[in-house]
Amino acid sequence: MSNVEDAKRRVSRFRDELRSYYKDDSGAINFIAGALNEEQRVYVSDYLIDLVQTIDNTLGDMRKTLVEYSRARDNEEFQMKDRLRAESSVGTPQEHSESEVRFRFHRETFENSYFFKFGGVIDLLAACLIVSSGVSKDVRTVSHADLTAGGRIDQMAKGARNSLGLSEDPEVRASQLSILHSMRPLTSGEENRNWFPWLSHYRNRIVHRAQGVEFTIVRNGAVKGAYDILRLPGKYPEEGMISGFARPDGIRATSVHEDMRDVMNVSFSRLCDVVIATIDACSPFCGRRSAGEINITQQAGQWPTEASYDYEFNGFSPDESIKRSLKKADTIVAHGSLLERMEAASALIKRKAYPDSGHEH
Repeated sequence: MSNVEDAKRRVSRFRDELRSYYKDDSGAINFIAGALNEEQRVYVSDYLIDLVQTIDNTLGDMRKTLVEYSRARDNEEFQMKDRLRAESSVGTPQEHSESEVRFRFHRETFENSYFFKFGGVIDLLAACLIVSSGVSKDVRTVSHADLTAGGRIDQMAKGARNSLGLSEDPEVRASQLSILHSMRPLTSGEENRNWFPWLSHYRNRIVHRAQGVEFTIVRNGAVKGAYDILRLPGKYPEEGMISGFARPDGIRATSVHEDMRDVMNVSFSRLCDVVIATIDACSPFCGRRSAGEINITQQAGQWPTEASYDYEFNGFSPDESIKRSLKKADTIVAHGSLLERMEAASALIKRKAYPDSGHEH
């Protein structure tokens, strides 16, 4: 997992570069201009900063999740081995202990969290590409699926109406499409076509598909009386349990032949490769846009003004005292850079600085 530090460094550097592009008092990145009004400029600029920061935070969370997964897994297997030894001594199946059940729950929680976050980073990267390229696609709803070969972006790019708002300059248009396609070699290229589609389906299965069974293989270890325990993820996560088992190659071939711990660790390293490649594409491109070397009209479709997110929901049993407290509140404690963004966007009415504390109110 050594490349996670490299990925986080590049993401952090890109975030700092973007912050340096705030060269006017509008609260927007200087190259995010064109078809957007001033309000949209601020919102898209702010969203891009938050995208990059969220990628950085999520990579750190995923690294910790893998550590906690491994710890929970070790604890669960320690309890399981005790049960297996008890079964072999008395010759009858033993009940799962409360500790084993608890550690299994912890292990499954961290495992699910890892795959949730994996899919999240991929979609965040897709949104970064959309903002960087300037094309007409709502940055709040875009996903990696839009950028796959034959996906929504390809369909829009081929349309006679140029609904993406690509530049009329052939070289600039080619650069925009190159940015939009920059993830493809690592997610759907010839060398990577196996792992990424499988992992995407596996993530979808956890989030919103029926759950089948997965095999736990118990085999004799190198030392007499010891056990090796392998957890094998299903090979066909897009299918149901029985339809997967009923394949011609039989039930023994319906699992990936690698332990889940290794699958998660290696896929995290691959994800960091995708992050590095995407940021390496976005960073110089945005730098050239900021310097005026590439002229792109940022499309208003990145933040549609007609989209309404005015929810009526304010809690199941709203506490009126909270409403009163919020109405009276006159202090925000936050990092200075965040307050600068809020103030530039006219989100703050007053600001009082406390330089000794490093915070502003």
